[in-house]
Amino acid sequence: MMEFGIINNSRGLKGELKVTHLCDYKELYEEVGEIIIDDKPRQIEYIKYHKDNVILKLKGVDTIEEAEKYKSKIIYIEREKLPELEKGRYYIVDLMGLKGQFENGEAVGVLKDVLQTGAADIFTFEDENKKSVLIPKVDEFITEIDIEKGIIYLTEKARELVF
Repeated sequence: MMEFGIINNSRGLKGELKVTHLCDYKELYEEVGEIIIDDKPRQIEYIKYHKDNVILKLKGVDTIEEAEKYKSKIIYIEREKLPELEKGRYYIVDLMGLKGQFENGEAVGVLKDVLQTGAADIFTFEDENKKSVLIPKVDEFITEIDIEKGIIYLTEKARELVF
Protein backbone atom coordinates (compact mmCIF):
# COMPACT_ATOMS: atom_id res chain seq x y z
CA MET A 1 0.00 0.00 0.00
CA MET A 2 1.07 3.55 -0.57
CA GLU A 3 -0.14 6.87 0.79
CA PHE A 4 -2.48 8.58 -1.64
CA GLY A 5 -4.01 11.49 0.28
CA ILE A 6 -4.94 13.04 3.61
CA ILE A 7 -8.49 13.87 4.65
CA ASN A 8 -8.49 17.45 5.91
CA ASN A 9 -12.11 17.90 6.82
CA SER A 10 -15.69 17.16 5.96
CA ARG A 11 -17.47 19.32 3.40
CA GLY A 12 -21.16 20.05 3.26
CA LEU A 13 -23.94 18.06 4.87
CA LYS A 14 -23.94 14.97 2.63
CA GLY A 15 -20.77 13.29 3.93
CA GLU A 16 -18.24 14.68 1.46
CA LEU A 17 -14.57 14.65 2.41
CA LYS A 18 -12.04 17.37 1.59
CA VAL A 19 -8.76 15.68 0.64
CA THR A 20 -5.23 16.88 0.01
CA HIS A 21 -3.91 14.63 -2.75
CA LEU A 22 -0.39 13.23 -2.60
CA CYS A 23 -0.01 12.43 -6.27
CA ASP A 24 1.14 14.42 -9.29
CA TYR A 25 -2.32 14.90 -10.66
CA LYS A 26 -5.49 14.80 -8.64
CA GLU A 27 -7.53 13.21 -11.45
CA LEU A 28 -5.83 9.91 -10.60
CA TYR A 29 -8.59 9.39 -8.00
CA GLU A 30 -11.01 8.90 -10.90
CA GLU A 31 -8.98 5.97 -12.20
CA VAL A 32 -8.71 3.96 -8.97
CA GLY A 33 -12.35 3.69 -7.84
CA GLU A 34 -11.44 2.33 -4.42
CA ILE A 35 -9.28 3.66 -1.61
CA ILE A 36 -8.21 2.26 1.76
CA ILE A 37 -8.77 4.02 5.08
CA ASP A 38 -7.89 2.33 8.38
CA ASP A 39 -7.05 -0.89 6.48
CA LYS A 40 -10.59 -1.07 5.06
CA PRO A 41 -11.41 -0.70 1.35
CA ARG A 42 -13.88 2.11 0.61
CA GLN A 43 -15.70 2.63 -2.68
CA ILE A 44 -15.67 6.14 -4.15
CA GLU A 45 -19.20 7.26 -5.02
CA TYR A 46 -18.17 10.47 -6.78
CA ILE A 47 -15.36 12.99 -7.03
CA LYS A 48 -15.36 16.77 -7.35
CA TYR A 49 -12.57 19.32 -7.30
CA HIS A 50 -12.28 22.58 -5.39
CA LYS A 51 -9.16 24.67 -5.88
CA ASP A 52 -6.24 22.28 -5.26
CA ASN A 53 -8.30 19.81 -3.22
CA VAL A 54 -10.18 16.67 -4.12
CA ILE A 55 -13.71 16.32 -2.75
CA LEU A 56 -14.58 12.65 -2.27
CA LYS A 57 -17.93 11.11 -1.51
CA LEU A 58 -17.60 7.55 -0.22
CA LYS A 59 -20.37 5.01 -0.44
CA GLY A 60 -22.01 4.65 2.97
CA VAL A 61 -20.80 7.99 4.32
CA ASP A 62 -23.93 10.11 3.97
CA THR A 63 -23.89 12.67 6.78
CA ILE A 64 -21.55 15.33 8.11
CA GLU A 65 -21.33 13.37 11.37
CA GLU A 66 -20.12 10.24 9.57
CA ALA A 67 -17.65 12.29 7.50
CA GLU A 68 -16.19 13.96 10.61
CA LYS A 69 -14.94 10.55 11.78
CA TYR A 70 -12.52 10.52 8.83
CA LYS A 71 -10.86 13.85 9.59
CA SER A 72 -7.02 13.61 9.58
CA LYS A 73 -7.07 10.04 8.24
CA ILE A 74 -4.58 8.94 5.61
CA ILE A 75 -5.89 7.50 2.36
CA TYR A 76 -3.98 4.57 0.92
CA ILE A 77 -4.16 2.72 -2.36
CA GLU A 78 -2.90 -0.65 -3.52
CA ARG A 79 0.11 -0.04 -5.78
CA GLU A 80 -1.29 -2.46 -8.36
CA LYS A 81 -4.33 -0.21 -8.92
CA LEU A 82 -2.25 2.62 -10.32
CA PRO A 83 -2.18 2.87 -14.11
CA GLU A 84 1.02 2.14 -16.01
CA LEU A 85 3.00 5.25 -16.89
CA GLU A 86 4.59 6.06 -20.21
CA LYS A 87 8.27 5.28 -20.66
CA GLY A 88 10.51 7.64 -18.71
CA ARG A 89 7.87 8.51 -16.09
CA TYR A 90 7.84 6.96 -12.63
CA TYR A 91 5.84 6.90 -9.48
CA ILE A 92 7.93 8.42 -6.69
CA VAL A 93 7.22 5.42 -4.48
CA ASP A 94 9.02 3.24 -7.05
CA LEU A 95 12.12 5.47 -6.97
CA MET A 96 12.57 5.61 -3.22
CA GLY A 97 15.54 3.54 -2.07
CA LEU A 98 17.23 3.39 -5.47
CA LYS A 99 21.00 3.84 -5.38
CA GLY A 100 22.53 6.87 -7.04
CA GLN A 101 25.82 6.25 -8.75
CA PHE A 102 28.10 7.76 -11.32
CA GLU A 103 28.54 5.93 -14.61
CA ASN A 104 31.91 4.61 -13.36
CA GLY A 105 30.14 2.81 -10.48
CA GLU A 106 31.05 5.24 -7.70
CA ALA A 107 28.20 5.49 -5.20
CA VAL A 108 26.45 8.75 -4.29
CA GLY A 109 23.89 7.41 -1.85
CA VAL A 110 20.31 6.19 -1.62
CA LEU A 111 17.31 8.20 -2.83
CA LYS A 112 15.44 9.38 0.28
CA ASP A 113 13.15 12.09 -1.06
CA VAL A 114 11.90 13.76 -4.23
CA LEU A 115 11.11 17.45 -4.02
CA GLN A 116 8.64 18.61 -6.63
CA THR A 117 9.51 22.20 -7.43
CA GLY A 118 7.64 22.69 -10.68
CA ALA A 119 10.61 23.32 -12.97
CA ALA A 120 12.32 20.00 -12.26
CA ASP A 121 12.10 17.41 -9.52
CA ILE A 122 15.01 17.45 -7.07
CA PHE A 123 16.34 14.06 -5.98
CA THR A 124 17.67 13.91 -2.42
CA PHE A 125 20.31 11.23 -1.98
CA GLU A 126 21.69 10.30 1.42
CA ASP A 127 25.14 8.72 1.80
CA GLU A 128 26.31 6.31 4.50
CA ASN A 129 27.30 9.29 6.71
CA LYS A 130 23.71 10.65 6.52
CA LYS A 131 24.91 13.57 4.36
CA SER A 132 22.26 14.71 1.87
CA VAL A 133 22.98 15.62 -1.72
CA LEU A 134 20.41 17.38 -3.92
CA ILE A 135 20.47 16.59 -7.64
CA PRO A 136 17.96 18.08 -10.12
CA LYS A 137 16.32 15.47 -12.34
CA VAL A 138 17.50 16.90 -15.61
CA ASP A 139 19.45 15.25 -18.44
CA GLU A 140 22.52 17.30 -17.55
CA PHE A 141 22.83 15.38 -14.24
CA ILE A 142 20.86 12.15 -14.59
CA THR A 143 21.32 9.88 -17.60
CA GLU A 144 19.17 6.88 -16.73
CA ILE A 145 16.85 5.43 -14.13
CA ASP A 146 16.93 1.64 -14.05
CA ILE A 147 14.20 0.39 -11.71
CA GLU A 148 15.09 -3.29 -12.27
CA LYS A 149 18.72 -2.78 -11.27
CA GLY A 150 17.77 -0.28 -8.57
CA ILE A 151 20.13 2.41 -9.86
CA ILE A 152 19.88 6.05 -10.86
CA TYR A 153 22.87 6.89 -13.06
CA LEU A 154 24.44 10.34 -12.67
CA THR A 155 26.65 12.20 -15.12
CA GLU A 156 30.14 13.39 -14.35
CA LYS A 157 28.73 16.93 -14.37
CA ALA A 158 26.62 15.96 -11.32
CA ARG A 159 29.86 15.29 -9.46
CA GLU A 160 30.20 19.08 -9.01
CA LEU A 161 27.03 19.04 -6.91
CA VAL A 162 28.14 16.08 -4.81
CA PHE A 163 31.72 16.79 -3.79
